Amino acid sequence: MKVKDAVRSVVISDKKKADFKWREWGELAERIQDMHRRASVSQKFAKIQLGDGKKPVCLLPFSDQHIGSRGTNYKIFRKMTEEILETPNLYIAIMGDLAEFAIKLRSVAEVCAQVFGPEKQMQFVEDWFKEVEPKVAFCTCGNHEDERT
Repeated sequence: MKVKDAVRSVVISDKKKADFKWREWGELAERIQDMHRRASVSQKFAKIQLGDGKKPVCLLPFSDQHIGSRGTNYKIFRKMTEEILETPNLYIAIMGDLAEFAIKLRSVAEVCAQVFGPEKQMQFVEDWFKEVEPKVAFCTCGNHEDERT
């Protein structure tokens, strides 16, 4: 029997066919994008007045302290804090990773290398921040804060 002579079978199915119209979905996407823009709390710029505006200032990048890590030098951290507080016209730009927050359990060694846990790390950073706040120009999150809190 040749293929062209074969009897074809009919398959009956109740599979629903999608009623999808790309123009409707495009309009919906535009509305959602607009709603996200209106609900956004991000900013495009900031004008920061440091000092009295008459004298030059120094802006010091400050990041990766990893408070809570056994590898952090807490003696130097205290000394840096004192210098920041005592130096006129010196401001810091906190660029993230103030705490260690090794809470993802990527390895036992990472978690065991903390001198205190995430809750105490956060208390430490918040209490320290209260003290240095007048010297902070701006503050951003780092990968430890953003990913692990």
